[in-house]
Amino acid sequence: MFHIRFTLHRKAYQHRVTKAVEMMIGDAMELADDVKVKGDDGNEKRIHEAVGDMGAYIKLNDDVLHRIAESSNEAAGELVARIYERKLYKYLDEKTITNDMKEQDVVKEILGTENAEKELQKNLGVDIASYDYGNKDKNPVLNAYFYTKDDNYTAIQLKEIALGRLMMVPKRFNERVARMFCKDPEYEEPLKKKTKVWCNK
Repeated sequence: MFHIRFTLHRKAYQHRVTKAVEMMIGDAMELADDVKVKGDDGNEKRIHEAVGDMGAYIKLNDDVLHRIAESSNEAAGELVARIYERKLYKYLDEKTITNDMKEQDVVKEILGTENAEKELQKNLGVDIASYDYGNKDKNPVLNAYFYTKDDNYTAIQLKEIALGRLMMVPKRFNERVARMFCKDPEYEEPLKKKTKVWCNK
């Protein structure tokens, strides 16, 4: 059951295509400043302001993409059109990372902080995916209670030694992966090269 949870996150919920679309929607919402929704106080809120107003926030449903596509912001509209046409951000590579790394740390490690790399920094999308068995870095079965066949009223926790077949138990129960995407096809080759160097370190 816990392994199926891990697999669903890896192959569906946090799949790289899912994350590319999610990143594109986020970028489009950030750009579309002219799309507004009415909040609880009767005032119109921009998309990024709606998170602080429940009345405005619940109006941000699937229709928001159509509104962005028709907005006056051309860059936001183009991003939505790319999603509909499946011209998604290009997946470059991925690497297992430590628990304390954030998106900006990955960008710094790949590209540095030089001004010459500003365009590359703008077009490098980083998504950090966390996979686990439901209890971070610990075995979730050790937190579950089980009833024994002999005593129907007493629930017990298993000890690690009682799990038996250790070949079926993973050595680690969590993993964090940084995935890199290229936002603009024009920068795909240089970003791919720099990403590959970092991933092979």
